[in-house]
Amino acid sequence: VPVWRHAIVNFPNPLLKQGLVVLDTPGLNALGVEPELTLNTLPSAQAILFLLAADAGVTKTDLDVWSNHVSAIKGNPHLVILNKIDILWDELHDDAAVAKTIARQVDETARTLHIDRKAIFPVSAQKGLIAKIKGDTALAAKSGLSALEDKLTHDLIPARQILIRNRIVH
Repeated sequence: VPVWRHAIVNFPNPLLKQGLVVLDTPGLNALGVEPELTLNTLPSAQAILFLLAADAGVTKTDLDVWSNHVSAIKGNPHLVILNKIDILWDELHDDAAVAKTIARQVDETARTLHIDRKAIFPVSAQKGLIAKIKGDTALAAKSGLSALEDKLTHDLIPARQILIRNRIVH
């Protein structure tokens, strides 16, 4: 990756302190211009977090990238992040109705991508950030970020450590 298209950002986070490294590649809209930035890094990733918008679901472009590039890579976890679930929060409906709408979106995404619904994490990154800034535990819980962070902490960090240990032994 040419240096002018590369930046390292340090952010204080317990997951990063444990060794998690995040490579944020260009999204689907940039694939036509610079596909190598995203597609060439996928095979070497220890996990792939595929980000979708909860309000849009799986678009045709999303499905093309998933089918032709992401799902073809074996041996590492594939997690799907349904971001922007706060768009589905409807004040005219109670929490149960909203939860049912989000669950329906998760089920539809799992069916479309042919993955286990346990690999799909509905989140609101925006509300999660606001909750962390304001110290709002209720909003933090509602944002869904804690479930994703738990998955990363309990599954991906130890798997990364085992992978590194195996490479050293080998």
